[in-house]
Amino acid sequence: MDEFIPPVPFTWLKKFRDAIPNRRGTSPCIALCTAIALYYAYKISKSTTFKLNRAIQIKFGLNYRNTKRSLKIWEKQGLLKIQWGNGQAITITLQEMPAPSSGY
Repeated sequence: MDEFIPPVPFTWLKKFRDAIPNRRGTSPCIALCTAIALYYAYKISKSTTFKLNRAIQIKFGLNYRNTKRSLKIWEKQGLLKIQWGNGQAITITLQEMPAPSSGY
């Protein structure tokens, strides 16, 4: 059975992408995948505070190191807050909310 990602508001996605500096060790493409994974976790949890577990990271082709790098940058930019669990899923609270999608 296919899964679908709800439409992601482009302006919200662009804020996350633009917050990633274009330098060695950071990738705008990985940042976009991470942002889409965040949006997916946000939509399935139906809450601004949710867990980004390993299964979701794998589903979007992410590894812990790249995910952590993007999340730390976004936290410094004030887009989200992170609660790191020792060996547990990362708890994220979105500070910058996606606008409600109106479809296409």
